Amino acid sequence: MNNKRINNNQYIQLNKNINRSPFPGLRLPITHHPSLITLLFLLSLLFLLFSCDTTNPGNNTSLSLTALDASCTEVWLKVETEPNLVGTELTLFRDKEEYGSFTLTGTDTVLFADGLMPSTNYTFFAQINGIPSNTVNITTMDTTSHDFNWQTFTFGDGSGGSSYLNDVAIVDENNIWAVGMIYENGEKYGAIHWDGISWNLVKVANSNYQRRTVFAFSENDVWFDGKIKWNGASWSVHTTNFPLDTDGNSWIVNAMWGKSSDDFYVVGNGGNIAHYDGSKWNKIDVNTTLPIQDIVGFSNEADDIGVIVIASDKFHGGGPVLYEIRDGNIIELETDGLSWSISSLFYPTKYRAWIVGGGIFEKSYGKGANWIKMNDGITEYYSHTICGDGINNVFVAGSHGEIVHFNGISWKKYLGTEIEGFYGNLFSVQLNKETVCSVGEGSINGQKGVLILGTKF
Repeated sequence: MNNKRINNNQYIQLNKNINRSPFPGLRLPITHHPSLITLLFLLSLLFLLFSCDTTNPGNNTSLSLTALDASCTEVWLKVETEPNLVGTELTLFRDKEEYGSFTLTGTDTVLFADGLMPSTNYTFFAQINGIPSNTVNITTMDTTSHDFNWQTFTFGDGSGGSSYLNDVAIVDENNIWAVGMIYENGEKYGAIHWDGISWNLVKVANSNYQRRTVFAFSENDVWFDGKIKWNGASWSVHTTNFPLDTDGNSWIVNAMWGKSSDDFYVVGNGGNIAHYDGSKWNKIDVNTTLPIQDIVGFSNEADDIGVIVIASDKFHGGGPVLYEIRDGNIIELETDGLSWSISSLFYPTKYRAWIVGGGIFEKSYGKGANWIKMNDGITEYYSHTICGDGINNVFVAGSHGEIVHFNGISWKKYLGTEIEGFYGNLFSVQLNKETVCSVGEGSINGQKGVLILGTKF
């Protein structure tokens, strides 16, 4: 006996002694002299065949399963199917065992599976009405190490005022910039620079002015407050069409992000956003006058780059407002579940994101539409800043020298055990490979700029 697979993944059986019917799927009895009873039986079958509803999903079932993303304990999959299957229940199988049921919400439906183990390969397939999809293999991420050596540096001698640091950028472990205002020996400096051996005080663009933001694309492409560039040897200023407030005063820059020095953004107070194309600035108008606190980039399934910005008057109330900007389009995103006091955000993937401020808030596709405040004792202090290089490597820093790390499955606190606390705040944290650096201000033998440097061991 032979078996042959047909298009609808069902089997038919071939036998030389079976008469062929002109109607597919109808098998004739094995006889050469049909009786009256046999003929009546055939007529009944024909009536049933042509009176059936041929729009049953099983008659036109096309399932395609794709792996989208994975964390240490979760995976996101996409199933593509025919329009007539929308609203149908689908069963998902993991390693050949039934995992759960989902309802198809469209021709493209994202499925979410959790409860997985880190660094483990899993096999998934979907099934509708007994018809299976293709099989996909996906490996969950491994966890990262919580183990870092920490050093604390302070800057400023109080000779002209209180020193502080606002932002930091890491080119590599031997090239780190931090900005703010440092008073030292009666002089004012807007930046400090680590050359792998020592910290050096720097006057950005040879001025005494304080600096709020720094962003580094490379050692020869470092930007300060959106307008000033360091090329490794000299300073240049780029202010063509740089947006100004109506009274002519430059607005305060709160954060920067970009892919390159001819495609990057700055955000600031008054709802201001500007984009630099390599030669000039263009203002992006959004429907808010709230201070825009932070900006991050992210990519979708097609690797189209967009940015997310968060606006909030984190000290006086107001907001938050969350916008996605992509290809000139501005979309306001949901903020249900968030506190009004928000400072920073991290979007490592469109399926998992964090926002921090008056708490640490998480949003994961498959765990509901709202942002969820994490209340498992991660930190009791205000969180000013968040960064990371993936779902499994996230740092949050804030008041009193608090730094916490998420390794993909658990959070670790360093304050009080590996980092000595202080009265003050950490405003920015950045991660580059095995180096993490956070900066701020604190009362440590006077009001000083504080920098905490961590290296993985």
